[in-house]
Amino acid sequence: MVRNKVIVLFSVFTLLFSVFAPGLSPQNVKAVGTEEVEDVVETKGDRSPNPEDDGWELTFADEFDGDEINMDNWSFDEPTNGRWNGEIQSYTENNAKVEDGNLIIWADKEDITEPDGQVYNYSSSKLWTKDKQTLTYGRVDVKAKLPEGQGMWPAIWMMPNDEPFYGTWPVSGEIDIMELLGHEPDTVHGAIHFGRPHQERQGTFILEDGTTFADDYHVFSIEWEPGEIRWYVNDIHFHTANDWFTKHPDNADAYTYPAPFDQPFMLILNISVGGGWPGNPDETTVFPQQMKVDYVRFYEKDEYPVHEKPESAEEREGRAPLEDGNYVYNGSFDSNDPEVEGIEGVPYTDYWTFLKAGGGNASLQVNDGALDIQIDSGGDVEHGIQVLQAPIHLIEGATYRASFSAKAENERPLKVKIGGDGDAGWADYAGKDPITLSTSWEDYEFEFKMENLTDVKARYEFNMGLNNSNVSLKDVRLEKIADPDPADMIRGPLPTGNYIFNGTFDQGEGRMGFWEFNTDETAEATHYIGSAINERRFDALISNGGNNVDSVQLSQSGFTLENGREYELTFDASAEAERDIQVALTNLNSEVVYEETISLTTSTEKHTIEFSVDSETDNNSELQFNLGGNNNNVYIDNVFLKKLPLDIEVGNLLKNGIFDGLASWRAEAFNPGQATFSVEDGMAKAAITNIGTADWNIQLFQEGVNIEQDVTYEVSFDAKSTVDRPLHVQIQRNGEHHGDDDWTVYFEETASLTDTLQTFTYSFTMNEDSDPVSKFGFPLGKDAEGLIPSEAHDVFIDNVSVRKVDGEVEDPGTEDPGTEDPGTEDPDAPEERPMGEEFFEDFASHDEDRWSMAGVWTNGDMFNTTWYPEQVTFNDGKMQLTLDHDENASETGIPYKSGELRTNDFYHFGLYEVSMKPVASEGTVSSFFTYTGEWDWDGDPWDEIDIEFLGKDTTRIQFNYFTDGVGGNEYYHDLGFDASESFNTYAFEWREDSITWFVNGEAVYTATENIPQTPQKIMMNLWPGIGVDGWTGVFDDADIPLVAEYDWVRFTPLEELSHDPIIVEPETPETPETPETPETPETPETPESDDDSKDESDEDGDSEETSKEGSKDGDALPSTATNAYNYLLVGMLLLVIGGVSFFIRRKQLG
Repeated sequence: MVRNKVIVLFSVFTLLFSVFAPGLSPQNVKAVGTEEVEDVVETKGDRSPNPEDDGWELTFADEFDGDEINMDNWSFDEPTNGRWNGEIQSYTENNAKVEDGNLIIWADKEDITEPDGQVYNYSSSKLWTKDKQTLTYGRVDVKAKLPEGQGMWPAIWMMPNDEPFYGTWPVSGEIDIMELLGHEPDTVHGAIHFGRPHQERQGTFILEDGTTFADDYHVFSIEWEPGEIRWYVNDIHFHTANDWFTKHPDNADAYTYPAPFDQPFMLILNISVGGGWPGNPDETTVFPQQMKVDYVRFYEKDEYPVHEKPESAEEREGRAPLEDGNYVYNGSFDSNDPEVEGIEGVPYTDYWTFLKAGGGNASLQVNDGALDIQIDSGGDVEHGIQVLQAPIHLIEGATYRASFSAKAENERPLKVKIGGDGDAGWADYAGKDPITLSTSWEDYEFEFKMENLTDVKARYEFNMGLNNSNVSLKDVRLEKIADPDPADMIRGPLPTGNYIFNGTFDQGEGRMGFWEFNTDETAEATHYIGSAINERRFDALISNGGNNVDSVQLSQSGFTLENGREYELTFDASAEAERDIQVALTNLNSEVVYEETISLTTSTEKHTIEFSVDSETDNNSELQFNLGGNNNNVYIDNVFLKKLPLDIEVGNLLKNGIFDGLASWRAEAFNPGQATFSVEDGMAKAAITNIGTADWNIQLFQEGVNIEQDVTYEVSFDAKSTVDRPLHVQIQRNGEHHGDDDWTVYFEETASLTDTLQTFTYSFTMNEDSDPVSKFGFPLGKDAEGLIPSEAHDVFIDNVSVRKVDGEVEDPGTEDPGTEDPGTEDPDAPEERPMGEEFFEDFASHDEDRWSMAGVWTNGDMFNTTWYPEQVTFNDGKMQLTLDHDENASETGIPYKSGELRTNDFYHFGLYEVSMKPVASEGTVSSFFTYTGEWDWDGDPWDEIDIEFLGKDTTRIQFNYFTDGVGGNEYYHDLGFDASESFNTYAFEWREDSITWFVNGEAVYTATENIPQTPQKIMMNLWPGIGVDGWTGVFDDADIPLVAEYDWVRFTPLEELSHDPIIVEPETPETPETPETPETPETPETPESDDDSKDESDEDGDSEETSKEGSKDGDALPSTATNAYNYLLVGMLLLVIGGVSFFIRRKQLG
């Protein structure tokens, strides 16, 4: 279904079909293509009712012949997932069934109370095939009979199975096979949604014989090929889409066509009730209403034709100006060439377009070189009457002069807009306020600088809506009066902080946007970037590497390297066989700034290079991957170049407060507010052309700022404005992040700006509960007091910081592997280490006195996740850690989010037990461990004791420990069962001279060397690895969200244990007199996993499961709490006594 759907239907064409289809004839159907903006359509005729005739092969079908819904194919969506368009239903699992060979979904009028207490007056169901049946290209047929009535909104539609792959909606893409509005039961719509800004391509199919789609079954279909999608009803073709795009705001260019419609999509069936498009039910609506689905069928082919995106030469290169420099063709309204398109029925309007909207209506004619617009109704929108010319080629950084002559029947406003089309978000490049026309001819002229990216298809618009007074235009001109100043064309970093554009090789033409690949005369090589979503890396296919290292070269230029600054370059790489490559950075004069030789293996590894720039600042630096001198292929991906922070940024809770580009900041303008954001002279610049109607209409802000209760902070920034105005600064609760629209303000002040740069400093104490994800920002739109001038102006901001007033400032750049959260030291921390006592935790709820949730930060390095408190949940007497896509990845630079739970107090020698169920997914680690380090308690060594499950094989468990940062103590134990399938108990008993690990009450391993001595906190987390594939395996996020569950945790101090130490000796060969293995002592009874048995009184029973995972060597495998990983040295000691062999295996990551 369409989210935030605003449907503007323009009637583009009417097709009358002559091919007979069951129940339809050319006389009783009509197909109408309707688009939000004009699209390019090459129609394909009607098709055979037999898919096999067109080469389709059936790959999935659900005929609904059973007695119940086949849950191998379908899942019910959550009740709250939806209502994006103001719908008023609650989705339940009780409103769908299989009966008489049909899947029946019904909407009914009944009160449904959801878990948050909200009551909805209508029920329905929504089913999807997510993670079960997906399709990338193919044919989808759904035979269905639809509901009708005011407020009914049935849909057969598709969404990406992994929506965040390209970005959340609409960047993700959406395919609507069928949507129907219940008050128009004879009409269905088919559409796609895409892009940022949001666009759609929509077609409409109408029954014209007096029947409705509620009277009988009809087959709704799409045929989806690379670059083209076609819509059918009963095999009658009514719509084609083959012109779309999608662009993530963190990227420099659009994803390569046909993205986003080149990834696996799932099918969705549902009935929504009410909403902005169909409207809500009324007294005429009859309930219940049903959608009956006879079958769902997917068809595929071995090969598909590839459709290139329709594009004219003008769209590629831009339309050149006329000989006199005018970018407007026929600005004097004297051209009437029959070969040139103009306004239909109006001579001498070559190259011009006339559009109406919002009830506007007018007639046009040319008289004596002037275009007269006779307005019957100006409509209810500014563009209700619009005359425009496109495409106009505007170059970034160039300055233009627009001029024209005009008059009006009566004095009235005229909005002249020189801006972008829907692909550019309808941006207003000129930012010119409406002009007041008089009743006599007057000449008008204004200049503007193109601050946006180059647009080869901009629009010169005259908007005459909202007024019925006639308008006349003549002598329209647009001239370029100044080329871009090279000093203004400095390419800053992306919002992620990356100076390399398209480092993921999935943007631009051939997915090579911004990159160049060259060979010299001695070499022979080609390159390849796959179209499948798991093949998008750069492959250098080298048949002859040539004579020199730079004989084969991948390069990107145009970015800045600043004198005296330090940078970090990271990239993933491997090779066909072991070989070296050279990485070099050069300046405009081809002088080497830095170069390093990198050794590649056949396994993909992440490589990191840090360097400083000693040469002069250069705005056209070049990154080179020199791959020559060797014939082995090279593979490169995920190239990221960032500037490392200055010392001045240490202790700042905000990122990039010095505006080294706009990385980490979000800059937004919401209609009617209009502004563009950039960095000028090292300051953030908001060029405001319309302040809108509320302060939030224009914003510059950061999210995820950790503000702690009862802590005092200092807020400081520099600012100025080209007009005197107030500037608000605030820290508030992020209602969008929490999804509850609660924007409680923690701090707010107002600065008075002039054209002189001033420093403003404030302090405040956080009186609310701690908020680790608060929002810091400058709302720049219209203030409630009306003090901000409405005229266009610029605001400049720099050196923004939020710092704790009390306590010593930590160094967030510390690479100590024990660093957990360097930015959240509590100045009011107790002077003595808080020590915990014996406890049993049943996870009935979050006990804040005992447990804290990590967030918002990341351990970095191989921990490819950011910790968020909301990823730790408590349900049904269990604690869950959920690993999922991070919607803030564009800001954090880390794609995933997960949870970590830790005790507030420290614990020492004793028995640590957990009942848990780890994740079984390659590349993940589920853990239970104890840990301390210098960030947990001042001066603590890195001590740690681990129980870890590697998701690639949950029939094994890993034990490990660190003492003062020294690890290498890994031990793997085969469980004999799959730990991910049920709750089992794992434990370790920590004594001064030993650690013994248990599984389900049985002691399985003991360590006795270099045992850690420092009290530690109890912790649990779930995370995906990166750069440690040899240990964790390669993480594939196709199955996320992933959940690790914890049933209970117990700590028993050593003094409460009545048994002697348990030492599990390594197995030895049997001899005539084998000493008895020490008997496992009685331990407190393990509580049953059953919820009813989670009672403190159960603590006297037997322990069911116990096992703990170990840590990695400081230079080897990573600690679950820290940043350093290596493999254990694999060794085998073979002793033969009496013909029996035994071995002890240890691994160390080399």
